[in-house]
Amino acid sequence: MRKISKLLITLAVVSVLASLSAQVALPAGQAPSVPGGVAGAPVPGQPRRDTAAQSQPTGTGRIRGRVVAAVTNAPLRRVQMALQWSENPQFRPIVMTDAEGRYEFAQLPAGKFSLSASKPGYVALQYGQRRPYEGGTSIALNVGETVTSIDFALPRGGVIAGRITDEFGELMPQVQVQAQRFQFAQDGQRRLVTTGTATTDDRGEFRVYGLMPGEYVVNGSVRPPTNFIIVNGLPSASNTMPSDGYPPTFYPGTANANDAQTVTIGIGEEVNIQFGLIAARLARISGTVRDSEGRPGAGEVILLPRQGISTNLSFNQLGADGSFAINGVAAGEYSLEVRQILPGREGPEAASVPITVAGNDITGLRITTSKGSLITGRVVWDGTAPKTSPLPGPLRVGAMPADPTNLSLGAGNDSKANGELDDSGNFQLGGVAGRVFLTLMTTLPGWTVKSVTLDGQDITDVPLDIAGRPTIDAVRITMTDKLTNVSGQVTDAKGSTVPQYVVVVQPADELDPSVVLRYIRTVRPDTNGRFELRALRPGRYVATAIDSLEQGRQASPEFRRQLRRGAREFTVKEGETLSLSLTLTPGF
Repeated sequence: MRKISKLLITLAVVSVLASLSAQVALPAGQAPSVPGGVAGAPVPGQPRRDTAAQSQPTGTGRIRGRVVAAVTNAPLRRVQMALQWSENPQFRPIVMTDAEGRYEFAQLPAGKFSLSASKPGYVALQYGQRRPYEGGTSIALNVGETVTSIDFALPRGGVIAGRITDEFGELMPQVQVQAQRFQFAQDGQRRLVTTGTATTDDRGEFRVYGLMPGEYVVNGSVRPPTNFIIVNGLPSASNTMPSDGYPPTFYPGTANANDAQTVTIGIGEEVNIQFGLIAARLARISGTVRDSEGRPGAGEVILLPRQGISTNLSFNQLGADGSFAINGVAAGEYSLEVRQILPGREGPEAASVPITVAGNDITGLRITTSKGSLITGRVVWDGTAPKTSPLPGPLRVGAMPADPTNLSLGAGNDSKANGELDDSGNFQLGGVAGRVFLTLMTTLPGWTVKSVTLDGQDITDVPLDIAGRPTIDAVRITMTDKLTNVSGQVTDAKGSTVPQYVVVVQPADELDPSVVLRYIRTVRPDTNGRFELRALRPGRYVATAIDSLEQGRQASPEFRRQLRRGAREFTVKEGETLSLSLTLTPGF
């Protein structure tokens, strides 16, 4: 896989973002010369913010600017502007630009904000973004301050268009087309992720638009028909599905993603391609599901690809007798996930079965679900900060899979034991399976997890293995409002301040792969050139300042080892505020 060329990156920097001007502070309350969208008070004809956003904390700050087309400099109307507050990710007001391309967010609290602009057919950008698929610059806002000239120049997105045929050269309608790119996943491996989709028309033609500059892998496939029929008002597995079809075929005509030819597009560029689908034997997976007491299952079966490169995710309802049949399955590695909702029975049940498909049918599967484990415990609060959540509903404890590649659909889905805290902080979490970390799932500004203990042992960063344990009692989760704060600036080798960079912070010691990703943090500077990390777990770390970071690359163990060569070690204690001066490490 080739990297995005330097020419494309240069074009992205010069043509896309060169017109971003520096922020200018105006006297508080001064109105813009042309009215724009105002957060909390949309202009006529614009969508209103949802009620959840309207109930968020307010202040007296303002952020305003203008959005234009990159090539023509013409104002762009109805661009969606989404603001996010670093103190509370759920605080996400949205406004639309007016006829002059202007927008405004009002009644904002002090803090740091990220801002993105998106409009169909154009490249979506974050403020301060310099490269495709890279983060932007946060906007620092003081109490009562108005920050203006936060401007965007949006370029037209790239387009991959073309035509798809069958193996005989006949034009193919209703083909699902995906434009994908390789990206680092949480396990540190590069995997394909979908960035654009389309469906061929009656002429076999498709058009995927709004793409960032870069290199893409294109595939087409034909989804199989519905996998069940209705008998006497209830779903029942179908036995009449075709045994061949068109699994994902990658341009220019291969069933293997690693053999695909990449399609490179620049800013606003349109590239046309044509390829034929490869017909192949498609397998049928069938069987029955029983609950832990031997009764027919009731719920759904979902087939998930383990490598993340298949286009077909099959969702199937269980028949009245617990039977299922999944048709049109291409060769590959899958995980068969069963989730049962059992009316009148105690709690939901689940099962996960690995499946290898090599072209032949897999029949007669007998899957037995289990109730999982019940975890009970208590959340205690070490501090006096308000325990107010920005989201409606009660506080909850949840279980996070220790394996980042775990394809399980989640744990703790028992409606009678869903992790909700009572008035004393007690909770019950049912249906938990596998190796998990326990944590407070509700976002609570001003608080972070201090420790998780079981039987007097600290398991904060030790995966809890549920296997063979129907109940786990007396888990204690301690929350603290004594948050760490690590901030600073970055200079180059000559001592000059660097305005744009990325800081990667990772543990100083080598940790188990299931734990290390819980500690890694990345941060970019704000509009003042400073970086800030809040609520970093107390401990020893190394920080490396680099010029840019490919999305998700910090998950790669090899990359993290390279970063250590130019890193600065530091230690931060609970509640400590620490200032760091970092030097930019070249070569990244």
